[in-house]
Amino acid sequence: METQIVILEGIEFITPVGFKFPTEFLKDCPDCCGPNSAIWELSIPESIFGLRISPICLVHDDCWTKCEATWAGFHQSNSIFMTNGASMILTKTESALVRRARIYALAIGFILLTFGGAPLFWAYKRKQMMQTIASNLSSSVRG
Repeated sequence: METQIVILEGIEFITPVGFKFPTEFLKDCPDCCGPNSAIWELSIPESIFGLRISPICLVHDDCWTKCEATWAGFHQSNSIFMTNGASMILTKTESALVRRARIYALAIGFILLTFGGAPLFWAYKRKQMMQTIASNLSSSVRG
């Protein structure tokens, strides 16, 4: 997946090429962390010690949509999540103690995403491939 740098409120985000934030302000990014289920909602927060991380989740979701259905695509997406999270924390956190706590929490989230997210990634990619096949079949029947 090709990437670009997008700057929002002075934070450099690595994103897939063509990605644009739906808003000009971090605080206005939609809540999107986790795969929309009550269990995941409890384990994947929208903020880390008061810092809202929805923008990095939004980028990560777009990475999963655009990356190849390979382990390399999965790990590239997760690495972008970690890099963007660290960039956001380092830019938006003044206190060294809070910065350290947020980085540790982000690292734990990265580990959970890497191990717990794999089944979700493959299920999403299977669904994406089935939609593509169905669309191609529909187009060939019409054509």
